[in-house]
Amino acid sequence: MAASAVVAGLLSAALVAANGPIVANLAWPQDGQAADCLTEGETDPSGLKFPTAEQGIVQRILNDPASFYVNVHNIEFPMGAIRGQLGAGEHKPGQRRR
Repeated sequence: MAASAVVAGLLSAALVAANGPIVANLAWPQDGQAADCLTEGETDPSGLKFPTAEQGIVQRILNDPASFYVNVHNIEFPMGAIRGQLGAGEHKPGQRRR
């Protein structure tokens, strides 16, 4: 069985087992790198990346990651193929997680 093409990657605000509003549309990895998915202070006049236009959304995610989840949609599962709740962790600028 061939894998279905990914059609969207979203970051939504909700706790485990609940659905919530989309707060960011995630950028697709380029050459295996997912840098610049979210950038604090980024301007988005199109409203496509940050549909709620909430000021400080990146800082809110960093302060309380467990209140957000990533949802990946594909053709076979348009309502969501993969969901992953974010969790607390330490991130140091320039450090890659493995």
